[in-house]
Amino acid sequence: MTNDPHLNDSPNTADRSLSRSDAFSLTRAGHLSYWEYDPQAPLRCPSCGWQGPGEGLEELFTGLFDVKCPECECILLVVTYATDEETRLAAAAGNPRANAELVHLGVRSDLSHHREQFELTTSATLPAIDGDSFVIDWDFDDDGLNSWTLLSHESTELWREPAYYEGAQRFRVVARILRSTYGDRLAELRPTEGSRLYLYGDRPSDTAIVSDVNEALRERREF
Repeated sequence: MTNDPHLNDSPNTADRSLSRSDAFSLTRAGHLSYWEYDPQAPLRCPSCGWQGPGEGLEELFTGLFDVKCPECECILLVVTYATDEETRLAAAAGNPRANAELVHLGVRSDLSHHREQFELTTSATLPAIDGDSFVIDWDFDDDGLNSWTLLSHESTELWREPAYYEGAQRFRVVARILRSTYGDRLAELRPTEGSRLYLYGDRPSDTAIVSDVNEALRERREF
């Protein structure tokens, strides 16, 4: 990876609205594939001269992430996520991180192809919950192999299913299933802080979907 990232070709932009300063930064940023990126490699900011590794400076978007200067927020790198085939090719070329990832590809592939077998449906049996009114938490977990949505009540796990990135529409479907199971006693399906990045992704406007669902739950009306 180059130590002078602004000399690289201009990257594709993320699927979001860019400020003028972000757009200018993108024309100067380096563009790397996932397996080319080394979070420990030194970077230099062409705007302010800051130098250091990119680890911990990544900001996630759909299909890519960028690395910004911690001093002036100039975009230093844009890194696209690898496909399974790109991972296999990188492993064959001797990339040790890609080679380690090969172990997980089969598990993730099997899960994605059989997602419906893990998803909550109206026929699923959920634990009974006492009380006239209660909240269920919508949480997120990554076990190193797969990303999961966890449904829990007072720290007791009720259900887990594969997580959808930018999954607000799935949130609505799950809320309807929970309403059909628990009736009007369900007062809120509450996203935890740790679930928000994966739930909303690069679509902050999807918070309106979640708000509308919970407003309907509180008002005991259909949604």
